[in-house]
Amino acid sequence: MKLILLITLFCGIANAESLCKEKRVPGNKCAVLYLNEDCDDDGGQIEEGWDTVSPPSLKQWKNVVVRPDCRLVGWSETVLPVTFNAMDSNSHLWEKVEKEIEDFNCICT
Repeated sequence: MKLILLITLFCGIANAESLCKEKRVPGNKCAVLYLNEDCDDDGGQIEEGWDTVSPPSLKQWKNVVVRPDCRLVGWSETVLPVTFNAMDSNSHLWEKVEKEIEDFNCICT
């Protein structure tokens, strides 16, 4: 029984990861932040430049997808900056977001 539960949990995590890896950022945006573990929400599309997450309840992002040739740097009052860098990449970068993001700067070349 424990083995079946473990396999089910692993498959759910693997499926969520594959759904996130399949996501793409529109060509006119820098990144997309997702509130759900499996990236099945609409996501918050991020344009180039500095901005603040609004409303503040949306700072608990779970995943980010960054467009190739872009870099997203996020800040919070309580943590050091976190960087998601796809500057030298030919493909979209997907990463889990481990910290709150309140403010951000997104740059593309």
